[in-house]
Amino acid sequence: MNLAWIAAVLAPNEVATRPTAFDEAQDGQEPARLADLVLGRLRVDAPGGPLLRAARRTLFNDTIREAVPELAVLVHESAQTDPARAAAYGLVLCSAAAELDDYATCFDTLDLLLEAVRGDSADEALVRAALLQQSAIRHRDANRPHLRYSESAASALGRVQPESCTPFPTGGDDIRPEDVIVTMIDNLRAAISSLVTQREADQEGLHDVLEWRLTAQRRGSELTRRANLERANRYADYVKATFKEEFDRRRRIFGTGSYSDLFVSALFLELAGHGNAYAARRELALLRLMQLNQNAADAADTLRLLRHATAKDELAFVLRTFIDAGPLSGLATDARQILHKRSDPDLLRIVELQVLEAAADLMTSEEARQGLDAVRAVLDAGGPPDLPGKWQLRVLRRSVAWSAAAALSNVCGATNEIAGLLLAEARNSPLEEGQIFDAELGRAVSLMDWDQVGAAERELWRVERTRLSDRLPGTMSLVSARAALPAEPAKSASWLERLAVDLNNMMHQHRQATPLLNREVVSLREELLRIRADAAAGQFSTGGLSVADIAAAAAIVAETTDLWPDLTEFLLDVRVSREDRSQAFDRLARAEITLPNEVVSSFAQGIRHAIITRSVDVYTAESVPYPAALRFGAAHGLLEEIEVADYAARLLGSADAVSRIEGVRTVALFANKGIFESLATLVLPSIEDENVDVRAMTAVALVQYARRDGPMRSLFLTRIIDLLDSDGILLPRATLDAIAEAPDLLHPGYPLYQRLASLMDHPAFSIRRRAGKLLT
Repeated sequence: MNLAWIAAVLAPNEVATRPTAFDEAQDGQEPARLADLVLGRLRVDAPGGPLLRAARRTLFNDTIREAVPELAVLVHESAQTDPARAAAYGLVLCSAAAELDDYATCFDTLDLLLEAVRGDSADEALVRAALLQQSAIRHRDANRPHLRYSESAASALGRVQPESCTPFPTGGDDIRPEDVIVTMIDNLRAAISSLVTQREADQEGLHDVLEWRLTAQRRGSELTRRANLERANRYADYVKATFKEEFDRRRRIFGTGSYSDLFVSALFLELAGHGNAYAARRELALLRLMQLNQNAADAADTLRLLRHATAKDELAFVLRTFIDAGPLSGLATDARQILHKRSDPDLLRIVELQVLEAAADLMTSEEARQGLDAVRAVLDAGGPPDLPGKWQLRVLRRSVAWSAAAALSNVCGATNEIAGLLLAEARNSPLEEGQIFDAELGRAVSLMDWDQVGAAERELWRVERTRLSDRLPGTMSLVSARAALPAEPAKSASWLERLAVDLNNMMHQHRQATPLLNREVVSLREELLRIRADAAAGQFSTGGLSVADIAAAAAIVAETTDLWPDLTEFLLDVRVSREDRSQAFDRLARAEITLPNEVVSSFAQGIRHAIITRSVDVYTAESVPYPAALRFGAAHGLLEEIEVADYAARLLGSADAVSRIEGVRTVALFANKGIFESLATLVLPSIEDENVDVRAMTAVALVQYARRDGPMRSLFLTRIIDLLDSDGILLPRATLDAIAEAPDLLHPGYPLYQRLASLMDHPAFSIRRRAGKLLT
């Protein structure tokens, strides 16, 4: 048995061709060329047989899907005739097949190879240990028990004595085969111990594995040192390229790029079955994401890498970005791979469910139904299991499945079915999970398209509201809002919560507007005074209902004019945090009301000071000028146009994305109210802003400006059409929602109308539906 084959994947530096002095004789040894492949330095014109050519093609995104089945056939054919070579290429095959979530190929291949390599000799025991450890990491990836494979690998490795192994060709006369075998043993020991926890080792009596773990922690292994060195070199390349991109003017002009990748360092760990492969997958994904503009084909693979790294938090961030700004194709590709390869309930983990939820809008009705059936099977089995090496509350794991089911139901017409499922979950909600259960179920409820929920299902929810409102107040409040039902306060609701419910019902015309009771007015005054007193003493709180916003709603909706003096003083008190004031300022800015003269006088005296002064707010970074106060002051004629233009320009030109969003939001409000139309040109540069939220808010402003005749109208309409062409869902959705409020723009002869017709081919179901509603 030629152990040079297994060394090519477990200790490739020891058998690879020497990069400094290329030896033609050594080039004739295919194990050396396989080692070059693993090290990422195989020459393009290097000779090689079918196995090597197929293995090379598994390393590239554009050929991996065709190369994996090809390599699998070749490995199976050579398993009996040359088991060492077949095992080496089998390890490469398993790493590639796992990238495709094709664990059936992994297990079939490994089972066949283990049958061929019984471990009767020291050579076979070494090869068998490598195959068993590869089985361990792939079973772990597939959400299956893996410990017995690592145990068996440890047992096989215990039978390997370097002096008993057959010598084999190495990369040079100075490299002894027995030393390479020692290196492979150390690498496999480190890999085995990395997948066995302290508790598992104690329970199973794996004392040797514990010792291996301590040794690996104390002095490391050649495998991890090699992976870390490769990783450090690639990071250095990335930093160097990024520095040049930022500071080398020639690079900016000519656009010469340099792409850095951690694939080789991750591959070292994958082939050995080392637990550090999980962290390597995560880092590989993150580095590729940072360079996505240079290689957009990596988009789907970054999602797969984050799933395989079980990096659910990073995955959530990236999914949100892909949904909002694209690339949608990458998200759809990974979701379809999950449907194709991981729809078995045993393979659907939290991370796969996250992708299915995010990509639901991009699926066909049939695909969404397939995904929903798989999600329901997961729930029927008790919910997704914990991710390998991690623990999470059961309700948090089940909630990911609830949200995925809700999103998928919107696309396949199963909202009634999932409304019933979520109602059953609400009825059976355990008291001890209280607020967490309420928050998680509420999120799933909010994802459902309640326009598709039938009258019978709505009535069932309405009947249950009273009984469940104390246990699930957040969820029941969301149901009321989504299903257009009158809100009902929980029995345990505070007076402030009850007042907020009453005012919401008045605003939505579920009940007649009436002034507040005297005791409610007194209570609101006392709360406003308490918050001001706390702020003066440097004490702040965060979260909860906004007392000032409730007071503003009372003044507007319930016409409780007695509150104006107290509310005015509160909003102008710069010691009060902006979090306590902003919602009220914005409500008043949007309202079509005439302020009482004495209120106008008070605000006129203090609004500029409020706009330019930072409050002592320990929780949030603050923009200057204060956007909410600016919107209010401008909307009610308290500021001169030159002042408004200056403040808006400061926000729009800020280096901070949140400030730019606030700037565009401010100008959009003015456009909606038909004031300060000269500011329209200020938002045009924001169309190209790097932040998608800024661009989305810009779309809203442009739609409002396009409604008015003038020399700029055609330009605004052209820019709106450009925004509809954007990748992602956020920009088209924000633009269509704004157009829905401006039906006068939808004349069949307008280019905008024609562009909407082409959106009927958009990849997202929600965009097609919105466009269809506007066209009809």
